[in-house]
Amino acid sequence: MKASILLILLICPIFAFAQVINKNDVSSQEIDTTIVNIAPLPIENLDSSYLGLYDTMHAVRNNYKQNAVAIYHLLQGRELSNLSKYELVKSNILSSAASYNFLNKAINGLKWGFGSDSLDLFVDRLNNPGNKELGTSFEERVIHLVTTILLKGKTNNQRSKRILGSITFMVNDSLFKSNAKLTPPVEIISSIMTFLRSTAVDDKRMTPERLNKLEQELNKYVIYYSALSGGKHQFNYGLSVVEGELTTLQKNIYMQLRFISQTLDIPLSEARTQDELSTSLNGFFVNFTKPHLQKYLEDLEKEYTFPGTKQVNYARLLRENGQIKEINNQLDDLVLQIKKFENIDNEYLSLLNSYYTQIVNSLNTAADSGLINSNYIKAKQKELSQLKINEINKIKDSVNLKGLTNNTPYIKYRYKVF
Repeated sequence: MKASILLILLICPIFAFAQVINKNDVSSQEIDTTIVNIAPLPIENLDSSYLGLYDTMHAVRNNYKQNAVAIYHLLQGRELSNLSKYELVKSNILSSAASYNFLNKAINGLKWGFGSDSLDLFVDRLNNPGNKELGTSFEERVIHLVTTILLKGKTNNQRSKRILGSITFMVNDSLFKSNAKLTPPVEIISSIMTFLRSTAVDDKRMTPERLNKLEQELNKYVIYYSALSGGKHQFNYGLSVVEGELTTLQKNIYMQLRFISQTLDIPLSEARTQDELSTSLNGFFVNFTKPHLQKYLEDLEKEYTFPGTKQVNYARLLRENGQIKEINNQLDDLVLQIKKFENIDNEYLSLLNSYYTQIVNSLNTAADSGLINSNYIKAKQKELSQLKINEINKIKDSVNLKGLTNNTPYIKYRYKVF
């Protein structure tokens, strides 16, 4: 009878231990590290065989307790590891919503700045021969040079009137006026000199010396307008490159968000054109918000909470929801796109600075050549300086690069969860 009692006492802890280690998704809270005290048996009534069995039982019980404690700490460590993994995934997903939204707004803001470039409009006005941006119109300046250098002030005769009439027509021709942005006064000057050289054959006043002097004076305008035209051409080319880079960036973001859309069941409409792309992304961010993601993750945590407890089975949650781990593991692509945007933004600001410098140089050239009154040059340079400040401030406000970069450090994109 005593042997049976000892055998039962020996087997019970071993059986319980086997039950624990074979249980799936076991929690450290389910591991009992305590040993129930058993009333000691009267040793004096036991023979040597019973005493040996009794000692063996105590050794097994002590070994069980040590193993239970070891398993408890092992499982607790595993739970902490899974919890830290989940907290990383959760934090990254919640932070990504703001970063994606900031990035989309930044792209839209920079693109909006392209369409309202007052600096470019300023150059168009300077480059237009039909206005009086610099005190007198281009027509008046050319007529004055032809009258004083070539005709020596004699404008009352019919021949002089025909010459000046033809020049006036060339300057004010509708072709040049309608294409002032594309065809600067350089072409008008070329046409005028060709006309005057052909007319000089029958007019003794138009000596080669006078024609050359007139051409030299007109070439000062050629240099000025060519510089303006060249600056505008370089700016427009650089702008087309920046726009192409922004379009590629926006497509990359769309592809990333399409995966998130399918994973979290957030609607993202199809986009085949550039306009559809912007509209689709703007619509996506109506639902792709931090509160929406918090609700999604809270529901997920409730689903994987141990019955009757507040403890979440993070191991199973992560194992059965690989989609949230994949979103986390792809966030390095988001950070890469943010850095690309920063480069594009810097590229555009550098383009504006270069354009500004070229315009200033053009105005300085005009001032140095004596083409235009210095007071008008100073006024235009002051206007230009303020335009540049306004343009840069407008871009910075619409892009909000600070908001974008300040949120990026919250994304621990270098840590992958598998």
